[in-house]
Amino acid sequence: MPASKITTIYEGIDLRLYPKTVRLHRPGEPLVVGVVSHLSPEKGVSYLVEAAALIPEANKKYHFVIVGEGSCLPELKELVRKKGLVNFDFTGFRSDIPQLMSSFDIFAMPSLSEGLSSAILEAMASSLPIVASNVGGIPELVRDGENGMLTPPADPAALASAIQRLAENPEESLRMGQHNRRQVEERFTMDHKIIKTEELCGSLLSARSSKISN
Repeated sequence: MPASKITTIYEGIDLRLYPKTVRLHRPGEPLVVGVVSHLSPEKGVSYLVEAAALIPEANKKYHFVIVGEGSCLPELKELVRKKGLVNFDFTGFRSDIPQLMSSFDIFAMPSLSEGLSSAILEAMASSLPIVASNVGGIPELVRDGENGMLTPPADPAALASAIQRLAENPEESLRMGQHNRRQVEERFTMDHKIIKTEELCGSLLSARSSKISN
């Protein structure tokens, strides 16, 4: 397909569901790392568990929240047990994602394969810094060092290092989260999606009318 025939229209977020906030982690409280995902093998959530086990004093300093259901749930719970981690909550399916996002400090997406992640867009709208795998459409949303951290897929050590970096640099984490919110406001709102779709339909109709009249 020639590039001239391809138009990309990104997914849009309803920002009314995601109030603009300033995220401040309270010193002394565990830092909350959240994941919202279908718990299937390609989502790579097991690598987040492996990463947590590599972080010093993870049970004391971090709290991990895994939102979603899927075939990997039993083995993920067993892996958490085997690693001696007591700081993981598995919430199952939830319909209150905007509220849950507001309780996170960092959003993680350790996927092995991914399109344009709706969950990452929701995290960006929630002013969260992102730690994610450098796969699929994720680099279109997350620029390494700019609004999050990109890591190689299936690399627990790199994932652990990225999470620790954001945890140990709250000003950088805050800056990334604010940048993410601006990106959604400028490029990924529902209004933006609708306008771009209308413009594309209008241009196609105009081209068709021109051909018919000729």
